Amino acid sequence: MTDYGEEMSEQRKQRQKKQMRAYYLANQEYFQAYQHDYRIHNAAHVKERNKAYYLANHEKILSYNTEYQAAHPEMKLLAARTHYWSHKEQINEWQCTKVKCGCGGKYTFANKAQHFKSQKHGRYIAA
Repeated sequence: MTDYGEEMSEQRKQRQKKQMRAYYLANQEYFQAYQHDYRIHNAAHVKERNKAYYLANHEKILSYNTEYQAAHPEMKLLAARTHYWSHKEQINEWQCTKVKCGCGGKYTFANKAQHFKSQKHGRYIAA
């Protein structure tokens, strides 16, 4: 008699699971909007919860990321290319932005390292 009861209970659980899934799929837009609103209105709580999760699972997350990157090196390259092409104008604008240095020189972000190696900047640092 116990086996029959457990079997019926398991069938009831499976049926309920299917019904819940069907309800979720039928009302998916509503649930997504609700979750979005919740994250906006409770941003501090969500941030703290995510931070606690990360601290508790830090090593697990790092090992997963390392394994994934080793198994899929093309994905990292694809992501970098996609980011570059979708933000090309902003990247070029940022690289061409001129900055005044304390030494009296000017440089662009693209030439920052070259400027720091220059004689003019070297004399400024030494003084």
